[in-house]
Amino acid sequence: MMDGMIRMAWFHMRNLWSTSFFLETAIASPLSFALLRLIAARWAAAPSLWLDAAVCGLWSTTTLAVGLIGFQRYQGVLKYLTVSPLPLWRVFAPLVAAATLIGVIGLPISFAVIVVAGLLSGHDPVPFAGQSIGLQLIGYLLAVVACCASAMLLSSIFVLSRSAIAFEPLVLIPVWMLCGIVMPIGLFPPFLRVVALLHPLTWAVWIGQQRSFGPLCAWAVAGCLALCGAYLAAAGKGLHVALRRACVEGTLDLS
Repeated sequence: MMDGMIRMAWFHMRNLWSTSFFLETAIASPLSFALLRLIAARWAAAPSLWLDAAVCGLWSTTTLAVGLIGFQRYQGVLKYLTVSPLPLWRVFAPLVAAATLIGVIGLPISFAVIVVAGLLSGHDPVPFAGQSIGLQLIGYLLAVVACCASAMLLSSIFVLSRSAIAFEPLVLIPVWMLCGIVMPIGLFPPFLRVVALLHPLTWAVWIGQQRSFGPLCAWAVAGCLALCGAYLAAAGKGLHVALRRACVEGTLDLS
């Protein structure tokens, strides 16, 4: 079962990469984020910049999931996917997860930009100098899981909307601002800090920005995974309810 879902996710990823809009989003977001931060810091890269830029790219492509299931309506296949004998989560999870996973190409892009900028400017070209590379990798892997769970939830919320793509910027910017890649969450007012911690991506970024693994990091890993589980449970229930309602209302097609 898992092998089949992986193959389906890879199939959807290749389809998304073959579309210029999705490919440009996956490349341009981490590239522009890293360059803007480097320019602001006069080409001196912060130790976690590669992680922040890579997460920026992940979330940029994750928000594409807002309209991804609904887009199947325009392709004429949503009604066939919905009546599949397989559970709905097995049908739609590879499609939605592909929106996040195409953003992984931002990881080598972030590394390359920061290394090249360091070599050309005379600054330290090592992107993770002074940080724990192990923690940064854990943080990145957790960010992938958090974004996949978020993609499932977002797609289930907006599946009934035929203009869901218009909501993508409304989802993109707030999470960028609150997850810790633009500003450390420790600088937020208490209310905003609580709001930020309701999203698992915030926990993943915080873990990746730490210098050593301690009890707080262990709790943060558990908190991130627990939130991801809650997001997935809510997504599964929401997707089932939304598609059942679409079947009753006859809105699985364009007509």
